[in-house]
Amino acid sequence: MNRFLEAETTLEEERRLYAYFSQAEVDPSLEPYRAMMQDYAALMPVEQVQQPARRVTLQTWIRYASGIAAVVALAFMGTWSYSAYQTRRLEDIYGGSYMIVNGERVDNLREIQAQIESTLQSAQEIERLAAASQPTDVEESVLSEIDDPALREEINRLLNE
Repeated sequence: MNRFLEAETTLEEERRLYAYFSQAEVDPSLEPYRAMMQDYAALMPVEQVQQPARRVTLQTWIRYASGIAAVVALAFMGTWSYSAYQTRRLEDIYGGSYMIVNGERVDNLREIQAQIESTLQSAQEIERLAAASQPTDVEESVLSEIDDPALREEINRLLNE
């Protein structure tokens, strides 16, 4: 106790003194110091236990790599399945079809599909334009030359279909 009072103790020795005075029973000759030592113990900073830095182990890397590989495999399988579905669909619709382009036979279903879709789009545009058109002046002049009203009406109907 004298060394403590003379400030000659190490931190470890002080910790042991604080622990001793925190016990239920203390040597009766040291009892007068109990309150003081408990007060000093309360002022002693609490040591923070540092957790060791988490190391990335080989097992962690394997786990990450496995997860990434699973995602890549799923993406590949999904893409492959969709491509196979598209090929089967094209075969169902256009199987056996071919085109002659510049004198050469083309039986690639994807090229055929693109050409057919382009042709259908052009045909729909032509139909739209035809439906919107009215008889021209030439048509009107030809119709006016027809003497038979029933024939003129029939030709007019045909022109407007």
